[in-house]
Amino acid sequence: NLLKLNLDHNSISSIEGLYPMLQQCNNLGRTQDGDWFRPKLKELYLRKNNLSDLHSQTMAVMTQLSFLDISNNSLETIPSVVGYLRELNKITLDGNPFRIIRSAISYRSQGGIDTEKLMSSLRKRDYPPQGPGYHPDAGYSEGPNGKDMVTPQKVMEAKMLVRRATFDQKSLDISGRNIIG
Repeated sequence: NLLKLNLDHNSISSIEGLYPMLQQCNNLGRTQDGDWFRPKLKELYLRKNNLSDLHSQTMAVMTQLSFLDISNNSLETIPSVVGYLRELNKITLDGNPFRIIRSAISYRSQGGIDTEKLMSSLRKRDYPPQGPGYHPDAGYSEGPNGKDMVTPQKVMEAKMLVRRATFDQKSLDISGRNIIG
């Protein structure tokens, strides 16, 4: 039930053990009995630690996270799953040696990171996660009677190809994909 966690100014090198429950879940937080592990954490402060990586599985379950401060660490990238966190509306990340996502980081005229642009860029980098609580681009929804409804994998692959072609590669190659119309 924790809503705000401040771990600033420690020597934390990983957030992998933040939720021990994840050891009993698949990589997106689905428990063995079919439920989804989703903590209620809304704010996470990790400023001035020794982080060189944000553990993807840990980040994936934080679907209610609205603020993330990862400034002054040793991060070179952010996991693409962060781009699908629907509630996340502010990220502070100054003081990191970002190399892989540097081009996706832009600042608003009134100051601060353009979070939506960054998250949009992260969503274009990898396939969307399956499960509840993610951005609508993830292709998951709960159908009638609470059953999972997932966009077919072929549709998700096609969307990813178009995203990459539009924003990154500037070309679309669908050769050898066995597309049947």
